Amino acid sequence: MKKMTWFFLTSMVIFGCGLVGSRVTPVPAGMPTLTSEMIVTYIDITVPDAGAVLDASQPLNIQGMGAGLFEGNVVVRVEDEHGNILVLEPTTIEAPDAGVGGEGPWRIEILLPGDGPEKGKIIAYAPSPKDGSWMASDQVNVFFEKSSAAATAIEDIPWLLTAFADDDLSPLLSNYKITALFDSTEGSLGGSAGCNTYFAGYEINGDALILGPIGSTLMACAEPRMTLEATFIDALGSVTNFRLKDDELTLLDNGGRELLRFNQDPFSKTDQFTRQELENATYQSDFAEDGSVTLSQGEYFSAIADGAASNVYVSLANRTAFGDLDDNGDEEAALILVTNAGGSGSFVELVIVDKSNGELVHVATADLGDRVIINSLQVEGTYIVVDMITHGPDDGLCCPTVPVVQNYHLHRGVLTLMEEQ
Repeated sequence: MKKMTWFFLTSMVIFGCGLVGSRVTPVPAGMPTLTSEMIVTYIDITVPDAGAVLDASQPLNIQGMGAGLFEGNVVVRVEDEHGNILVLEPTTIEAPDAGVGGEGPWRIEILLPGDGPEKGKIIAYAPSPKDGSWMASDQVNVFFEKSSAAATAIEDIPWLLTAFADDDLSPLLSNYKITALFDSTEGSLGGSAGCNTYFAGYEINGDALILGPIGSTLMACAEPRMTLEATFIDALGSVTNFRLKDDELTLLDNGGRELLRFNQDPFSKTDQFTRQELENATYQSDFAEDGSVTLSQGEYFSAIADGAASNVYVSLANRTAFGDLDDNGDEEAALILVTNAGGSGSFVELVIVDKSNGELVHVATADLGDRVIINSLQVEGTYIVVDMITHGPDDGLCCPTVPVVQNYHLHRGVLTLMEEQ
């Protein structure tokens, strides 16, 4: 909410029928005559938008509107996320009557010291000539990139959707793939929307991202794929900006709200494994009659035993990471298998796979729990980091609520939980 101040542009104060303390100030020739009407004092920042990603290596273009300010003065300052002032610069309203409170635009260019912070705040305010307090102010929260080259770094990279703005749908992305590829040659965005293939044109201008028109094929799939797809396509239609940090791409609306979050597809960063071979590999399983399951396109389905009414269903989750886990110079794959053995349980396992003479080898398994939700899986050095939601003492098995981060270490074919936060 903007700070609003009302003031009179005349020194005459009238009480009842008397005139107290009147004084007339001559009006300069050509200056519009100001009356004793009440004028609203305000400052607006119109550029940049809230949530914008700015190039900290270039001068920041900051613009706005204002009125009712002492001598038309505006002070602009940039703070980092901790409130430290990086730059403090004055400017003035551009209007003939700005000096006596008139309304008009203001603008300024500010160059940040160094590369700037990752995120911060732009504040515009008008100081009072009496005590320096703020007569009016406005502010926007923004993000900073360290170079303009980051603007096109999203192109020609396979992206995998990891989160929606709707947190209730995000856990489903561990089971269903939604992808994106910005093809710089064709100027087109495309990928899997969960069920159908989608496509759209795109334009990048700094941190601004223009998409459209958006189309897709028309195949029908079972739920929840169709709900995921509809939510994804709808979110794409609201995208106006993006933010890129390391391997994470976030698409934003014009208010700076996060709509979709992607990570670079881990399979695009390994030469040792392919998604296809992991989706069609054989894994050890205590739920299968012969102790192993062979996936087909990431799934396995069979009766638990001959003549049994219950079935076992195993799927490869959409969470994979790669690294030299045993420090022997060769890369291993860390992945998540989810097993349903005919009841309501979904048993989640962390699995490590190696490759020997071109053949995949199931190295180790760690049980993560029943119906836990995997947020992310990463390899940091020789540690496997599992970010997930597990059960608290009062949680039903259906509905875990406790976020934890577990660090596992692989040693001689055994996965050991080293730390839990």
